[in-house]
Amino acid sequence: MKTNISTPPPAGEVMDSAGACKYIVTNERMLRKMRQEYGLPFIRISTKCLRYRKSDLEQWLARRRVQFAA
Repeated sequence: MKTNISTPPPAGEVMDSAGACKYIVTNERMLRKMRQEYGLPFIRISTKCLRYRKSDLEQWLARRRVQFAA
């Protein structure tokens, strides 16, 4: 089953790096920087296998949200 990029993954879905990049609209290099420098949560399956939970990404993005006063 092929995932449509316009359809968000279900709440409990676990994504690989490519899926996480598509979901938060970034590239692999920036995803790595977000993990290392900004605390992006991930699940380490093995040394080269990482996964990302959709709910973790959403919470992380919500904490980083900035509001500007008008």
